Amino acid sequence: MTGQLRGKLRAAFAVAGLWWWAPATALILSLVARHALVQAPGMAAQCEAHPMLQPCVWRSGVIQAFVDHRLSTTALALALGAWGLWCVARLSGGLHPAWVLRAAALLASLGLAVAICGLVLYDADRSAWAAVLCGVCGVKLRAQQASQRCAKAGGKRDSNGHTGAGG
Repeated sequence: MTGQLRGKLRAAFAVAGLWWWAPATALILSLVARHALVQAPGMAAQCEAHPMLQPCVWRSGVIQAFVDHRLSTTALALALGAWGLWCVARLSGGLHPAWVLRAAALLASLGLAVAICGLVLYDADRSAWAAVLCGVCGVKLRAQQASQRCAKAGGKRDSNGHTGAGG
């Protein structure tokens, strides 16, 4: 396997890993935080009596994250940032630097992770919208990246998105 192909495979797995592992990790961590810190039996009474204990400090941080829609606002901001970068890339007609699509994918993935935390941690109303926006943006980014790879490889797409003569 050549070094160039190996590098491309690593980059592809890194992007795919980020897209799937960041939201999955966010889901697991937010479920643990919800059930071990926020809703744990007796935790509220313990933290009221001794607020500086380590679990109570973590519990307070988790609660502050979803108060006043902080999680969903952050997720929506990341989603809008991803959409903005995607629009810049789309409107430039392929004349944008390569980092624009990578940054948009990173913002969409992080936005989805934060939105998942919001869905689990009592901020579901606006976090659901952020998750949808990040997911759609991620799909649009993947399609644009695929079409650019196809164009670089010299293949032309037909109206159905197929390449080559066999379609």
